[in-house]
Amino acid sequence: MGMDVYGRKPTAPEGEYFRRNIWGWHPLAEFCLNFAPEESRPCKDWHTNDGYGLNAKQALRLAQRLDEFIRDGSAAQYIARRDAELAALPENTCSRCQGTGKARPVMAYYRLDLDDVTEFAAFLKTCGGFRIR
Repeated sequence: MGMDVYGRKPTAPEGEYFRRNIWGWHPLAEFCLNFAPEESRPCKDWHTNDGYGLNAKQALRLAQRLDEFIRDGSAAQYIARRDAELAALPENTCSRCQGTGKARPVMAYYRLDLDDVTEFAAFLKTCGGFRIR
């Protein structure tokens, strides 16, 4: 399962469609909500595919904020800190796992890369608003 994000009135190919599987979408949505809460707030729910989204003006404002965080290095710092926290999570006991009987916690599978933020910012700049489906 994934989240398909469709541009409402795209002005360039990169604004037509953006997709991430659930393991990548939820951390990206959380990044937007935490780093740009004012710009993200108009979208009623980032974690469902019920058609919520932002209009063109709101999407552009969010893109500008994401670009700021990419440029000043705070996005990369956040991702590095998040990766370290996930790596430090203890393994869970798992009766179904072969060998060690241990498994990584589910949270460790939710990944965020700087490319995700960069690609989403590029989408937002030319999407003309979007809906999450």
